Amino acid sequence: MKALQYLRHIVGLRSPIRIVYHWTRWVLAYALSGNPAKGMYVIGVTGTKGKTTTSTLIATALEASGRQVCLLSTAQVWMAGEKSENQSKMTMDSPFKLWKTIKKAKKMGVTHLILETSSHGIYYFRNFGIKYNIVALTNISQDHLDLHGSMDHYVRTKARLFKKEHGKICIIPRDCHYFDIFSEAAGEDALTYSMKQAATYQTRSLKTDANGIDIVIKSNTPPEEWRITSRLVGVFNAENILTAYAVLRTMGIETAPIQEGWKNFTGVPGRMEPVPNTRELTVLIDYAHTETSLQSVLETLKANNQRIIVTIDTVQNTLVWCKFRWSKWEWAWKRLSIHITHHVELISSIRDSRIETLLSTSLNRFDH
Repeated sequence: MKALQYLRHIVGLRSPIRIVYHWTRWVLAYALSGNPAKGMYVIGVTGTKGKTTTSTLIATALEASGRQVCLLSTAQVWMAGEKSENQSKMTMDSPFKLWKTIKKAKKMGVTHLILETSSHGIYYFRNFGIKYNIVALTNISQDHLDLHGSMDHYVRTKARLFKKEHGKICIIPRDCHYFDIFSEAAGEDALTYSMKQAATYQTRSLKTDANGIDIVIKSNTPPEEWRITSRLVGVFNAENILTAYAVLRTMGIETAPIQEGWKNFTGVPGRMEPVPNTRELTVLIDYAHTETSLQSVLETLKANNQRIIVTIDTVQNTLVWCKFRWSKWEWAWKRLSIHITHHVELISSIRDSRIETLLSTSLNRFDH
């Protein structure tokens, strides 16, 4: 084990040795699995942010329509009605675990497989052998440059998932700065969606507040307009809803189960997740780890006139408190000396009674 850890440390992330190692593992795992994904309808969701929420929105609507679903996301694993936390916290698990999970899903009668697909997964062949029926891109912003080295490499790695193949449907956002690259990979038959401009699926009107989202979506195939209401908050979640809606309607899922499934959907763990407390404060957990993601969260809270925000700084392994005075456009960071070995430990503790202690400590520091 120590020897393997040492090799991982000295072998570069993009070294041919590492790439061949991963390719060999995935080919072997695929060969031994017997390809249990064959015969399933496979949905892939990729992007820098919004993958987990979009994937879960799709899974929720499919379950409401009566389909047997397996969802493999960063946050959760769903298996024919059974739901559990993703203990690995990896978007795409090791090849042998992944195929074992898919084989179990097959035995349980799953017909629809939803795979959150990361750039690491694509680059290291973690989706080797999986034939996607439909793939969707949420958005692209800077991330994972430790592996990719540049935005161009990151984007083109993502675009490999959209390579034109017989029978595969590609859905891409027209508002994406890198639209042309994905459009070129997907071909002229690609479908599009947009919050701002003409597309196969486009937003006609949008209202967001602290109570949720009210969005009207127009589609060209078939020509229709539908109003969707959701308890999710923020423009970024409206974008996730639009992406999921485009996927589901393209699959032929009726709007009624979509609306029914999303009616009481409040989100996924760690994504603008409310934490109950006795102080009548709005406390939210969010895994925002990039500048773009954090900005989206803060803009949402700003629009809803929130003042005290707690975020998780996974880079420094500390709890970070922000105090915002929106009227004066002034802000100040204050850190608590709560060090942890992994953000999951903090997420677990913050959901229990210790939240009251954390709030007391933090508010006292602001008062001084």
